[in-house]
Amino acid sequence: MASSRDLAAGESDSEHDQVSFAAEDRAQDHAAAGQRKFQRNYETHDVLRAIEQKDTELLMHIRDVNFDLLLDLQGGASSGIGGGSGGAGVSTPLGYAISLGPAHEGVAIVILGALSRFVNQLPDDVAQAHGGKPKRARLDPRTEARLRKIKGCLKLGIDHSLGKEQTRLISSYCQVLLMIEGEGFIHDTVQAAQRALLPLEGAISPPPVQVAQQAVERFLNAGLRTRTSAAEFAKGAERIAAVEDLVANATGDVLLMALWDLVRLRPSELGALAAEPTSDQQELSAPLPAYFMARDDRIASTFSARVGELAAALETLGTQASGSKARDQRAWRMARDVSTALADGIRRKDSAMRLAAIQSRVARTR
Repeated sequence: MASSRDLAAGESDSEHDQVSFAAEDRAQDHAAAGQRKFQRNYETHDVLRAIEQKDTELLMHIRDVNFDLLLDLQGGASSGIGGGSGGAGVSTPLGYAISLGPAHEGVAIVILGALSRFVNQLPDDVAQAHGGKPKRARLDPRTEARLRKIKGCLKLGIDHSLGKEQTRLISSYCQVLLMIEGEGFIHDTVQAAQRALLPLEGAISPPPVQVAQQAVERFLNAGLRTRTSAAEFAKGAERIAAVEDLVANATGDVLLMALWDLVRLRPSELGALAAEPTSDQQELSAPLPAYFMARDDRIASTFSARVGELAAALETLGTQASGSKARDQRAWRMARDVSTALADGIRRKDSAMRLAAIQSRVARTR
């Protein structure tokens, strides 16, 4: 998968991360304290009761002993629940929690955290030689079936949230869907952005921001195969600040990841820099972490820091951008200009401001 980090336990200091998974953290603390003992098998009606009563401790225990109960409401148990809001959304525990309204958002967060935890425990994608597209690790049939159900839960959750105008968690649902797609999706998108950043001489290429943004939006639209069509989702997304922020954040991150790949140290340069490179030096030759994508300003902050460190490393090597065959002059100039634009109060910039800064420097240098 795209990361071994748990979405619910990331190191982000953003208000979104702090609010989104605080409920799960509290539930885990209670469970660890052994305030209750659970010694019986559970069924669908136990999940429904736990959701209705906001019993997050019980839901966490069910996650551990019978995870599949959090993926769908089997049999006829789901019929007639959720009142008139029914529909496809309440065929899953997540959809049922959403149907009960904003007061049950904390329960939806706990269920989302359980889904995210499962995804993060899957094997990482398998890296390929010569920078090829990573291959998804082989999974057993039961895990594949669970993964398909998780994707269904998230798509239904987005659908039902839009219908109920409860949009605070939509970007989190989209982030977990992005994690499920793995590094293969990110690899393809970054490659397309690189071709737009440095088009062949005489070639007609669309603006890099357009290429990256369309790829992100296609991913979000393709994530829905429920009663909300892609066109309706795109129209609804325009009115949802959380989704707008996610699109702008992911678009900017794709461009920065593409640009960094064009200028980072090559293996031969890393070897010339140090016989036994430190971990910091090794990072100058590594791609930006895929699990940082669309997570606040993590990619932007890391990009700016690494470009500064790379400049110092190239000076140590005596490698000027104008004389390096391994590093395109335009890409290096673009990277430095973008880094300068981002470094000025980067944590005070929101996603749209960061994307605008990237777009202006790329357009000027390209």
